[in-house]
Amino acid sequence: MYGLKPDSTKEYNKQQEILNTGGDIGPGWRLTYTWRMIQFRTGTGKRDEQGKGEYWQINTNPSIDKVVLDEWNHIAVVRNEEGILSLYLNGKKVAESEKKFDIISSNYGLTVGAYRGGYAYGFKGVIDEVKIYKGALSPEEILKEYKGGEEKKNKLDGKLDEDIWKNAKIFKNFYLINTTNLAPVQTKVLFNYDTDNLYFAFICDEPNIEKLKNDIKENSLKVYRDDSVEIMIDSDNNKGDYYHFLFNPGGYYGVEFRTQEDLLVQR
Repeated sequence: MYGLKPDSTKEYNKQQEILNTGGDIGPGWRLTYTWRMIQFRTGTGKRDEQGKGEYWQINTNPSIDKVVLDEWNHIAVVRNEEGILSLYLNGKKVAESEKKFDIISSNYGLTVGAYRGGYAYGFKGVIDEVKIYKGALSPEEILKEYKGGEEKKNKLDGKLDEDIWKNAKIFKNFYLINTTNLAPVQTKVLFNYDTDNLYFAFICDEPNIEKLKNDIKENSLKVYRDDSVEIMIDSDNNKGDYYHFLFNPGGYYGVEFRTQEDLLVQR
């Protein structure tokens, strides 16, 4: 059981590993995401004389049960006492094996978000709260887990009415660069954090809203050309390397990681 948040800016038709303990056809098992479909596969790793692999799998139907991009999806894989394997998406059973589904073990450890130790098929997005239970959860328990996780997560909907914002640190009274003069048009920034995330909210005054520049309609560093806000985070406090985030009024963003030598990562 885990939370899955695919990145909409990445290619969705590429094989992406979620959890992995084996090769393409085993031995071991794989939980993957591709073409917006969740697939669980296991096999012996053997092939017959024609080269056909000995493996078996179940898939979700992406045309009916959709994985939502850029949002958290709750995924559960359950094998009951009769050996029937089921896939759950956001509290709902979306796939089930027709007969007993044997899961083949392997000598490899569990890899999260990549293939066999991390060298291929990396997951494009975020995986969170991976849990492995000793026994099979019931449908009611899975639904409870899904709703419980849903309640715990802060909704990033622009409404600053949750406790994470009510208890946030507030930054205001910004100055014009290289002066001692307060900026005539002000911005207020709210900041808070929990064990997993940093949270920022910007309240930007704009007396001439009709002149607001909001032209860039893609996630890239080009958003700096619009009216925008920027965050730079020097996580190790070395005053050289930093993460740089930019956002325009339309919600489009750019991300880069800069080192003292050069740009390292850009999105």
